[in-house]
Amino acid sequence: GCGFDQNMMEAYKWASLSERFAVYDGHREGIKKMLIKYSQSLSPEQIADAKQQAQDWTPSPSQCKQRKML
Repeated sequence: GCGFDQNMMEAYKWASLSERFAVYDGHREGIKKMLIKYSQSLSPEQIADAKQQAQDWTPSPSQCKQRKML
């Protein structure tokens, strides 16, 4: 966004999390395309690090309340 430095590793991490928690296949496919685009700016080591960060991520209990699915 405006006013922030681009951080492709952070973008990759959050896109990976979005893919993991995507409810619909269409969303998941779009996220996979984003991951491919982001990976073009990263080294294999950076991608591995971003994937590990995504795998290690856990939500803060105060920020995430269980929602009802429609």
